Amino acid sequence: MVGQNKDEVEEAMSMVETLADQLVQREGELLHEKSEVKKLAILLKKASEDAKKVVEEERACARAKIESATAAVQRVLQAFHEHEKLSRSQEKQLRLISPLIAPTMNHGHHILRFQGKKSKRKKGK
Repeated sequence: MVGQNKDEVEEAMSMVETLADQLVQREGELLHEKSEVKKLAILLKKASEDAKKVVEEERACARAKIESATAAVQRVLQAFHEHEKLSRSQEKQLRLISPLIAPTMNHGHHILRFQGKKSKRKKGK
């Protein structure tokens, strides 16, 4: 019986040593995986920071383009309003001058008609 117990103890000790070796091996694998996970976490954090930086740069660029476009629209509107104002001023001047020019223009038409009749008479002779 002592021999049998001795064999069982040796077998149990062998199993314990095997399990201990497997445990050490598994701990090594877990430490390696932990190290890889940390590296990935660092890379992801850096990528996230880089992405945020790119987004901020693109936002700043977009804001600048929007401000530039807004300024261009304002310049066009200002030019349009100035043109409208100038047109109204010219229309007003034309309305003021038209009555003064109208008699002269009518007189000019009469002279042209008269000269036209004269030249027809000369051709007819």
